[in-house]
Amino acid sequence: MDKNSYLDILKGTNLRPKKVKPAQVNQTYLAEQTEMNKAGVESAIIKWFMKNPKPLDKEVHEFSDSLGINTHEFETYIYAILGNILTGGKSKGFTGKYDEAQLQKGIKVESEHTDFPEIAEKISRDHLSEIPDYYDRLAKMEAEAGIKD
Repeated sequence: MDKNSYLDILKGTNLRPKKVKPAQVNQTYLAEQTEMNKAGVESAIIKWFMKNPKPLDKEVHEFSDSLGINTHEFETYIYAILGNILTGGKSKGFTGKYDEAQLQKGIKVESEHTDFPEIAEKISRDHLSEIPDYYDRLAKMEAEAGIKD
């Protein structure tokens, strides 16, 4: 059998018997399914990085392979997660001013959560955009609870 005959047979064959035909697929359902899959992948990536905070490039590639995700697509997920950390939160769109003393206290306090001053500052700005004297209140609350630096 030549190549053209084989292709003609394939074209006329229902390769999806008893399955939903593409014209019958609910597009809203597909979009929801894609979002659920995306959220699941993002969650898996976050959990993996929490367990492997400073992975080698080889380990990242092995993990993306284990998820069945192309390395470039995997990197896109990582960039989106990092972008969300750095640009999301309560300070997004905040147009007020931050008290510099509060911000410096905040950076010091939030450094207990990260080794990156930029992330500590971002967390501080998120808190201060809601409560301008957040770190004075936090210090008072911790002193009342007997917590020392």
